[in-house]
Amino acid sequence: LVEILALRPPRFGGVDPAARLGYLAARGPWLMAMARFLLVALALGGLVRADGGLPPYTQALGDFLWQKAQSGGQGEESVCGFGNWGDGPQCNQWDQGYSPCWPSSMAVSATWDLHVMELWSLEIAEEFGVTGRGQLGPGINLARFAWNGRLGEYMSGEDPYFGAKMVETMVKAYRKVPHPPLQTAKHFVPNTIETARNSILEEVDERTLFEVYYPPFEAAVKAGVSGVMCSYNLVKCTSGKCEGKPAYACANDDILNKHLKGEMGFRGIVISDWDATKCQPGADHSPGCSPGKYIDNDFAADAGLDLEMPSCISFKGGVTKRAAEKAARLKWAFMNQGRSTSGDMLPGGRRLDQRLSGNATGQGAGRSLQDSPVQFIQWYNHPHKCLQVEGDQALLGMRLELWDCLDTPKQQFVWTGVDSKIHWAADPKMCVDVTAHKFSNGSPLQLWECLEGDDDQHFLISPTGIGKIRSRAHPHMCIDVTRHSTSNGNQLQLWECLSNDGDQLMASGAVQQAVDLSPDWSRDMPPGSDVDLPRAESAALGPPPA
Repeated sequence: LVEILALRPPRFGGVDPAARLGYLAARGPWLMAMARFLLVALALGGLVRADGGLPPYTQALGDFLWQKAQSGGQGEESVCGFGNWGDGPQCNQWDQGYSPCWPSSMAVSATWDLHVMELWSLEIAEEFGVTGRGQLGPGINLARFAWNGRLGEYMSGEDPYFGAKMVETMVKAYRKVPHPPLQTAKHFVPNTIETARNSILEEVDERTLFEVYYPPFEAAVKAGVSGVMCSYNLVKCTSGKCEGKPAYACANDDILNKHLKGEMGFRGIVISDWDATKCQPGADHSPGCSPGKYIDNDFAADAGLDLEMPSCISFKGGVTKRAAEKAARLKWAFMNQGRSTSGDMLPGGRRLDQRLSGNATGQGAGRSLQDSPVQFIQWYNHPHKCLQVEGDQALLGMRLELWDCLDTPKQQFVWTGVDSKIHWAADPKMCVDVTAHKFSNGSPLQLWECLEGDDDQHFLISPTGIGKIRSRAHPHMCIDVTRHSTSNGNQLQLWECLSNDGDQLMASGAVQQAVDLSPDWSRDMPPGSDVDLPRAESAALGPPPA
């Protein structure tokens, strides 16, 4: 029981509880049964998370999502008055009549404790992620005036490095839950004071921007934030790549296009603060403005604004400048948080109800397949590479290979915990198969008719969706990328499971599914297996049982 209770956070925070169960399984059936009971009780009580969260954000993952996002369409709803947002950095929901009284961002960062920041972030992400709301935060502006009335929203204090570490911790923590709120780091930039905030001009050179004001935002971008909110004030960047002309922060080519999206490589959406596109008295002759009007549509669109809030005024009727880019950015932002732009939690995907006929794998498995989403199997270290079937037809013996992810039926698969088979979505009666029943190093994988009781077709997939895919009959053998080559057409093979991470695969969206508490997955692991935990976490468990 002491070992079971070791599931509790924070000691094992971020480690998949199901992986712990796989280790405990080797200790005996009675302990496994007790572990399952306790895990369910703890999960229901909210003390542990029975899922693996989103994949850690990497540049490769961001590039892969961008490639997929660019295949989407566009519409008026994608550029203004879009989304369901909670109020403020704590994501309050006053309109529902209640909201937890969370500490402010400044109060949490004032602990100087990254672990406290992580715990606070996890609680907020878990509570508000399930409501489908976006978060108007985190607030990461640098404190320059003690009388700034919104300093309580900001976690950076007076130190850009400190702010960078705090927001990095928060954004990464959000990815440890399956469906976190979409975050918008704010206010970009430099929103130093509330007095005359709608017309004040912040004049600053490029070096100061990058050394003082930008570090928290750069850290948020690198950690995988999906949105950035631009501020009310005007900005005049006076040196470097900047043109040196004053313009509202929400329509400022220097800071939005050249710096944020260019230098920092930000892929997500730039969202306006509420009504920040209005040309206010005192600044109504600024570029793109006319007295009493809102910023000109083309000017704001071309200068880098992607989403006008809360309504459609500057962007009424849609945009013509950078329209396709804005649609892709919105799609990227939501996919990056495990959602679709309709707010649905991914994976949604096409269903198999119109394509699954017959009963090749039994009625129970058939029903389960109909309810299962179509997914991709990506190479975790190179998420732009996907497992695909060699040809377009369901022919026996078609080989399984690695290819650029193209969102094609050749790369779509579906599986459940019911039959432990990986079905080809284009023809679910065809399954991933080990060629010629050879469970040895180098045995190629192929497509074959799904057969009952065929050990060649049963695989173990981690409930988190990330890790090695093992043969159920021979759990020491894994699906492997031949010679670790990223070349298109590289055949997938079976190989002895190694301790390195080079052959880890990733099921798109599977990381957002709950732990499957059926006994198959952990029961079939070899005694003493570490279930592919990271090496440091595996070592923390101690030696395997004698």
